[in-house]
Amino acid sequence: MKKIAALIASCAAAAAFAVPATLSLTPPADNAVAATATSAVDYPIVLKEGMRGKDVTALQLMLRYSSPDLKVDGVFGADTKAAVIAKQKAAGIAADGVAGDDTLNALMVKVRSGDRSLATAATQTLLNKHGASIEVDGVAGTATMGAIKEFQSKKGLQVDGVVGPNTWSALYGEPQSDSAPVPNERAQVAEYAKKFVNGDAIPAKTLEGGVTTQPWKGGVIPYTWSGGHAKGIGPTVGNCDSWRKDYRCLAEERVGVDCSGFARWAYALAYGKDVLGPSSSKHQAKKGQVIKRSELQPGDAVFYGNSTDSIYHVAIYIGDGKVAHTYSQKHDPAIDTIDDAAGGNPYFRRY
Repeated sequence: MKKIAALIASCAAAAAFAVPATLSLTPPADNAVAATATSAVDYPIVLKEGMRGKDVTALQLMLRYSSPDLKVDGVFGADTKAAVIAKQKAAGIAADGVAGDDTLNALMVKVRSGDRSLATAATQTLLNKHGASIEVDGVAGTATMGAIKEFQSKKGLQVDGVVGPNTWSALYGEPQSDSAPVPNERAQVAEYAKKFVNGDAIPAKTLEGGVTTQPWKGGVIPYTWSGGHAKGIGPTVGNCDSWRKDYRCLAEERVGVDCSGFARWAYALAYGKDVLGPSSSKHQAKKGQVIKRSELQPGDAVFYGNSTDSIYHVAIYIGDGKVAHTYSQKHDPAIDTIDDAAGGNPYFRRY
C-alpha cells in the first residue's frame, strides 16, 4: 500500500487516499482532548469552504475519526463542510460548517510517541507546513518525535513530545499562503456560463496538456450545430451532419457553440482541463456524478431527455432555480428556469 505521503503530496491534484489499516480510526480514550475550560485554546485560523492547503489536509484527517469516508485532498469543499457540520452537531456546538476554535478543540486528539493514528498524520502534515520535511505515514517514530520537540522548543512550549492543545494551536499558526480562499471551480463554471449569455469577451486559455481554448471578442455567441467540439474548445464553425430541423442549417457558415459545446467550454475554462470532452450531451451525462435536485450547486450540469438514455440537451445551473444555456439556431444564449429551459425531464450531474 502506498504511503500517505505519496498520496497527499499534492493538494492541487485533489487525490483521495485510503487510510492504511495500521492507522487507528478510533482515538484512544485517554488521548481525547476535551473542550473544557482548562483544555480549550484559541486557534490562529478559521477554516471554511473554499480554502485549501496543509491546514485543510490536517483538518480532513482529524474529521476521518467521525467521517471515515471523507476524501482527504486538502481542499475544503462541500463534503468537508458536511463532515464539519456532522462533528459540530455531535459535539453540541454551533453547526455552521466553519472550523473555528470550538470545532478545532472538539476535534483534537493528543499525539504521543509510538502512536499510529490519523492524528499523528495530521501532526506530521502541519509540522511539514513549518518546514520539518518528515514522512507523513501516521507513525509517531523517532523522526516525528524529534520534529515535535524541536517545534515545541522554537515556539516556547513545554518540550515533552506530546501534542496537546497548545501544540495543536501553534501548529495551525502562521497559515501558509495556499490556505487563503480560492475561487471554487464549480462556481466558476456558472460564472463563465453567465458571461457567455451576456456576450462578454472571453480570452483564450491554455489548459492542462497544452490545449488552448478559442477566444471570443464579445457579442452574442451564435448557436452553431456541433460548434465547440472536434475543432476546438469554444466557438468554432460546426457542420450540418445529422441536422434534422425543418429550417436551413447555418453551422458551416458561422462560428459558435451548441449546447454541449457551451457546457464543455465553461467547464474547461473553470477547471483548466477538458472535463466534458468533445462528445454530445448524451455522452457528457454519463461522465458525471448523479445528484438530486435538492443538492444542486452553481456550476452543476442539468441534462434533459425523456430518460437517461435519451439525453438531448445540457445547461449549466447558475443558482436560484435557473440555468444558462444555448439551445436553438433561432435564439440567443439565455437564462431560464430549470423547468422552462427544455422539454423532457431534467437530470442532474456533478463533475
